[in-house]
Amino acid sequence: MIKKFIRENKEIVIAFFLIVVIAIAVLGGGKIKDFFNRKPLEFSEEQLIQLMRDRSEEQRKIFMDRIAAAKDLLAKNPNDTDALEIIGFLHDTLGDKETAQKYYKEVLRLNPESVPALNNLANIYRDREDFNGAEKLYLKITEVESYNIEAWRDLHDLYRYLYKSKEDQADDILLSGLEKNPDDPQILAMLATYYQDTGNKEKAIGYYERLVKVMPENEAAKNELKKLRGY
Repeated sequence: MIKKFIRENKEIVIAFFLIVVIAIAVLGGGKIKDFFNRKPLEFSEEQLIQLMRDRSEEQRKIFMDRIAAAKDLLAKNPNDTDALEIIGFLHDTLGDKETAQKYYKEVLRLNPESVPALNNLANIYRDREDFNGAEKLYLKITEVESYNIEAWRDLHDLYRYLYKSKEDQADDILLSGLEKNPDDPQILAMLATYYQDTGNKEKAIGYYERLVKVMPENEAAKNELKKLRGY
């Protein structure tokens, strides 16, 4: 069940765990319990799902209290990018995209290569259908972290499903990612699936073959390969 929830609520999950990671970095391991009132590992599966889904006034108050704690840190050091990121992530999780955007931009002013801020601001732009703005930020992530497969995936999805004027770049961006990350199984799988879905059987077979070579235990890829080959 937790895996299904993560697939369906990826952005909430990412935001939540980034909050935890940054809180640890800012407050130290010993104070993380005070930051969230209990350590994350103490949550059961059901409690974790409920925490991320809950939008009750009580839960919002807890988040606002955490924002206030981060602002106290910011008051001591206005250039504290960790505190800025905490505030941005919490507002983002609460659905206050305007305020979140303000803090992400401030993080990027201080540190233009902050991948969490780049990614979360890009997601806001994407959801607002500012596809050009989202594209620039996702591309920046690939410059900072060429190994960041999720950024290559985000660009692929952007071109394929949303940014229709650049739909023809959906496979090109994955090929660029593959140049930077040779034989990465995730990119190979995305290319194989893309070509299969768009009717390019020859290329789909080629990338499934490469995927199986890299991951011989991947039964799903083997089955798709059999289907494409007709046996």
